[in-house]
Amino acid sequence: MSRHDQKAMKELFDTLSGSYNDRKTSKNPFLSYFNGQRLRLSAAVLPDSPSSVLDIGAGTGFLYDYLLEAGLDTSSYLALDLSSKMLEQSSIPINQRLVGSITVLQENEIQGFDFIFCLGLTTYLSDVEMDMLPKLCMSKLKGNGQIIMSFTNRSSLNHYSRTIIKNLIPKRFVKEKVLGLKTIRAERPLDACDLMIDSGFKIDALYYLNQTIFPFNWLFPKLSVRLAKLVKDQKSARLKWWSSDILIIASKA
Repeated sequence: MSRHDQKAMKELFDTLSGSYNDRKTSKNPFLSYFNGQRLRLSAAVLPDSPSSVLDIGAGTGFLYDYLLEAGLDTSSYLALDLSSKMLEQSSIPINQRLVGSITVLQENEIQGFDFIFCLGLTTYLSDVEMDMLPKLCMSKLKGNGQIIMSFTNRSSLNHYSRTIIKNLIPKRFVKEKVLGLKTIRAERPLDACDLMIDSGFKIDALYYLNQTIFPFNWLFPKLSVRLAKLVKDQKSARLKWWSSDILIIASKA
């Protein structure tokens, strides 16, 4: 399955939709930790006052539920996802959902958002879509708006190990799983920053996420989480090697 094949990507996430919410529960301690870490850092930018939020790649509504639980206003929240079945598994009101790829935003005149979130999205984009996304977000943000975007970290040990080991796993075990994708998009931290800067953003913050390494995070999820918690607050430059993902918060320059 190629990352360029939008139809195949939609079918994959349609298939995953029924169990996707397990990723934020104790049923899956590793992914629950990772998603929780990403949401806490991402949502920290939001003020207590009502704000308009666009969530691109909203999935089953992890961000929406997090905002509700935090007592934040969600009346001006809008979700976009390629998979209608993922959105159907969410608690997002129907009138706050858009189904389709990011090109839907090109065709839609909605704009003036205070915040745009793209969490766990860029991993699955084609080169054309990745080039388009920051510029498109720039056009949809208010003058003082911010974008919160995550990337798979190409410099991480996790990325190298996944790339090598997944080719050794029989295809029948990774069929209809994210691990079964032929390729995933990953960016080096500096390249991810340059991508945002070239699109007219200034970098407000960069965080490293998920200090675990495949396949140990799947085989020993609880132990991997405990070790990740010990590593995550280190200021060492080596942190980027231990972190599977990058989170960038940026605003209009």
